[in-house]
This record gives sequence, C-alpha cells and structure tokens, in this order.
Amino acid sequence: MTEYTAGNVAPYIETDFDLPEAQQWIDGIVAKFETLDLSIMMECFTDDVAVDYAGYGKLNGKDAVRDFLASRYASLSQYSLKKIARCVTGNVVGIDATVSFHDGSDETHKSGRAFEFLTVRDGKICRWDNVSIYTTS
Repeated sequence: MTEYTAGNVAPYIETDFDLPEAQQWIDGIVAKFETLDLSIMMECFTDDVAVDYAGYGKLNGKDAVRDFLASRYASLSQYSLKKIARCVTGNVVGIDATVSFHDGSDETHKSGRAFEFLTVRDGKICRWDNVSIYTTS
C-alpha cells in the first residue's frame, strides 16, 4: 500500500491530461459522487489511495477512505457538487470545487469551497489532497 507522506505522488505518470480532458474526467468523478451511493463513489479510487483531507487527517487505503466517506456522507441530501479543473501537470489535476447540501445530522444547509489536487493512476484517484471551508445557512 502507498503510505501517505508529504510530497508522495503516483509512482509513475500514466498520462498527460490536457485541461479539457481533465475536466471531462472530473465530470465523471462528480457524477459518481452526486449519487451519494458509497459503492459508486468508491469506484473513483485505487486500492492504495492516499488522502489528506483538511480537518480529517491522513488516510491510507481504500478501506480507510470508504469509512471516511460513509461517515461523512451518511446524513447528506440535496447534494450538489461542482468541480472545475484549473490546472494540470502530468497526472495531477488542480481543482476548484463548490458544494452545497442538507446535513440531516443537525438539520442545516451547508455550502463550501475546496481546492484539491487529485493524482490519477489507471483512470482513478491514487492521491487526494483537499483543503476546504464550509458555512452554515
């Protein structure tokens, strides 16, 4: 398994996306996440995915990501996600994301903005770095 370490990236560059190709790939990821179906969302990740998600710490492996997403998305509804590919370097895509949802755990509506770097291997996310902020309305 690829352990999370600062600066750790995919062991090889699979492809060089251009920006339109990266956006098309991101649109597919967004469509899977908007289902809020954990089994569909997990199709986005390699088995050895490494994640550093702001405020939640570092996660290593698909099982850890599944547990994180299961707890994070369990009470969400009215979920809307938009991700825009802003830059691409090799197999790393820089993203500007906005999200809004109803959180059933506290009956509030939340919206947020995130900046992410997704590293791609075999068409899946092998590393996910996220920094985000949320507001409640």
